[in-house]
Amino acid sequence: GTIEVHATGTGYEVCINVVTTLTDTSLTAIACHVKYEVTVRLIEAVPALLWLHASAVSCNDRSMVYLGPRGAGKSTLATLLVERGSKYMCDDIVPLDLTLHTVLPFPETPMRRSKVNHELYPCHVDQLDETEVALPEDAVCRAARVVPIMVLPTYILSSKIILTPCSPDATTTAIDILQHSIHWRASDHSMISKLLGLIRSIPIYRLTYGDPETAVTLLSKVLPN
Repeated sequence: GTIEVHATGTGYEVCINVVTTLTDTSLTAIACHVKYEVTVRLIEAVPALLWLHASAVSCNDRSMVYLGPRGAGKSTLATLLVERGSKYMCDDIVPLDLTLHTVLPFPETPMRRSKVNHELYPCHVDQLDETEVALPEDAVCRAARVVPIMVLPTYILSSKIILTPCSPDATTTAIDILQHSIHWRASDHSMISKLLGLIRSIPIYRLTYGDPETAVTLLSKVLPN
């Protein structure tokens, strides 16, 4: 298929396979739409990967993956770890090869949401302003990395930091992980079997935290050596 952008008399339009899917006066809105459509087609083109709503960093040539809903602080944790020496791999989308147990780099520019001093309902998270985090070229990892650890973070403003292993029941943990999959199909039994194999072979933690800096200090201690 083809994705085309045309200038019109009043703005721009995006055409996918000759069908107009968006008209807008803002180039930013057009660019976001094109990015989304390209990403969707890339995910559809490589169904053998498990595509996760997550972030990932690399440390000592291995990766740490953070899975969670919007507002869990995945991007904040990842970029803070990069500031402490880790390499940035992915933000928002993580392609996971369940055969090789590796993360493939998908380095979109990371975005941090603005900090608030009160609890938010999940439906309000998207209303927060986002700021791009500029990273130097040498802070970005562009090679596949083995996954020795995964973390499911939950941000609660007033919470103390709590890091606990996930349930020893691999099926329960798999259900938790698949909730953050972008394209998983229940009929794909091979993918489920491979995911269970990964879960049984690595530590997976739940992280509850209110202060990202303290959380990153703790996570640095469990990063692969």
